[in-house]
Amino acid sequence: MHGQPLYSSTVALEQSLARQIAAGRCEVRRRTSPQFSEACQPGFFKAYAGNINCSKCPPHCFSYGEGAAICRCETGFFRAERDPPSMACTRPPSPPRNLLFNLNDTSLILEWSPPSDTGGRRDLTYNVQCKRCGPEPDQCQFCEEELRYLPRQLGLTNATVTVMDFSAHANYTFEIESLNGVSEMSSFPRPVAIITVSTDQGGPSLVGTLKKDWASPNSIALSWQQPEQTPQGILDYEIKYYQKIF
Repeated sequence: MHGQPLYSSTVALEQSLARQIAAGRCEVRRRTSPQFSEACQPGFFKAYAGNINCSKCPPHCFSYGEGAAICRCETGFFRAERDPPSMACTRPPSPPRNLLFNLNDTSLILEWSPPSDTGGRRDLTYNVQCKRCGPEPDQCQFCEEELRYLPRQLGLTNATVTVMDFSAHANYTFEIESLNGVSEMSSFPRPVAIITVSTDQGGPSLVGTLKKDWASPNSIALSWQQPEQTPQGILDYEIKYYQKIF
């Protein structure tokens, strides 16, 4: 039994395919190698090489050229070091809102509302800065060393802080700063809310110079200057003494 020539079968197959293509019943697809991938178009990116789909640039990002591995942030927006390429670029938050204080004899409580614009991030924190000012606006100096903050002064996660060890009859100016994960990357001025607190409603200020008038083995006489500012009458003075151990 004789078989048909091989070339005649090949020609017949090619003719059959040509007729199907002409009739629109056959679709020709191009196969690509797994190692081959097309370059992403502008507005898209591909963070990893290989035969994977291109991703559209996230909000506040762009890519102008083809084959982008990452989308660049718009002006005023930033990407933190640990932010993935698929995350939108973000910006620093706006200032805190509704800054208020509550003052009593021993503590000063500052409270505020979160910023209206968090910059698109959730890692929001607050810093507190204090200045003690005199009668003139330029007579201000930082006062962190003389105050105590609860729970702390920097990196607050709640919108409140308690200030301790303040002086009576003084003017304190507090700045509450909003921060997030990209605040350090911005060159713009930090967003702050400012409030000035006068502690005149507290008790009298400290007495003036303390002087030893005389002393004996069993007693001592002391004298001092009366406080300069006494909005209320002074009822008595309290003296504390401690034994000094050498």
